[in-house]
Amino acid sequence: MMEQFETVLNRLLSPEEKIDCLPIFDPVHQFDPDDRSETGILRSLNAAFLVTLCGENHPLFRRAREWLEKMTTSSEWGEVAGFYRQGRQEILGEIREVSKRNKKFREDVGN
Repeated sequence: MMEQFETVLNRLLSPEEKIDCLPIFDPVHQFDPDDRSETGILRSLNAAFLVTLCGENHPLFRRAREWLEKMTTSSEWGEVAGFYRQGRQEILGEIREVSKRNKKFREDVGN
């Protein structure tokens, strides 16, 4: 179930040069941990969240996950980073639960 979810997100959120169609959002241009401006940090937190939802096949996955984890210890950004980290866990957990309970959902997604 999670593999299908991650595949769909990877198609939508991968760098343009990695797929044969345009993504809806290319986080490569948004994820820039070196940009320490408030806007830059928020942009990178959002991009890291989306990338980690894509799973380990996304080229930025490890870097985004590590940076998001690191940001949870920040005195200034820890609460926001924790919100994104918790949100990721909630989304993945909901998909697993719906998959367990709903046969039609499982069949539609292919698992």
